[in-house]
Amino acid sequence: GPVIIPTGAGLNVSLAYDNPAAGTIVDGQAQAPLAKLTFTNGDNAQVSVTGLKLKRIGISADASLTNVYLFDGATRLTDGASVSSTVISFNNTAGLFTVPAGGSKTITVTADVDGTSGETVGVQVVSAADITSNASSIKGVYPVTGNLMTLATGSLAGVNFAASTTPADAYVDPQ
Repeated sequence: GPVIIPTGAGLNVSLAYDNPAAGTIVDGQAQAPLAKLTFTNGDNAQVSVTGLKLKRIGISADASLTNVYLFDGATRLTDGASVSSTVISFNNTAGLFTVPAGGSKTITVTADVDGTSGETVGVQVVSAADITSNASSIKGVYPVTGNLMTLATGSLAGVNFAASTTPADAYVDPQ
């Protein structure tokens, strides 16, 4: 992705350049990507983010997101968090993730979805107060809001291991 240059001290939070576009997710989908957040560190020292609160947005129920996760690339950083009164809270005193001095890190928010077809769901960082870290300050234009995803009922592809081939004798003479 693009190189992000910090502007001044503090930790800036924004949507990533490749934040998922509004779209459709299949009800029952696991780890559906809801948002990508870029944390840019303008401080002279590594920053540890120990707390992050997200708000569930859209026309849906808390229970529609059964587990919400934070990922750093393909690495899952957290256990599944539940939604309580529209709020998803991640806390780890040892650090959920770190952002190198003068660098940035993009965190993907995913969710296991069990809702109702037609519901809309997304996540947002409401304010700087929703990020706990040792940064000199928390900056950004709030709320930082991901796009809304619409739930649809459908069947995810599967494999039928009981299938047989026709003809049963699939030998081909190589001559």
